[in-house]
Amino acid sequence: GYYEGTTASEETIWMMAFLFMMKFFGGVVSAMVLKLTSSIDDVLWLSAFLTPSTPRSQKLSNATTYLSVCFLQTCIAFILSQTSEAAVKFFFFSQNDQHQDQDQ
Repeated sequence: GYYEGTTASEETIWMMAFLFMMKFFGGVVSAMVLKLTSSIDDVLWLSAFLTPSTPRSQKLSNATTYLSVCFLQTCIAFILSQTSEAAVKFFFFSQNDQHQDQDQ
């Protein structure tokens, strides 16, 4: 291999792992930039962490509140998504099945 003591297959594995990590972290950074640029309210939430005069306990409290709000928002969005999907299936697809049963 290129490095002493390694085989070509080991180098291939390391290169694949490196490329995977680069893609992963690139995606994380892209998601963070997109989130921060698409909603200014997150920048305001984040500003509480950037002030050096804020005590560590206050920063921990702010972080806990922020993560709790984000988690709650995600849960509510998931519930709305699932219930609306079920409602669409119930109202549209179950009625089509009933009409097909009556036609036969």
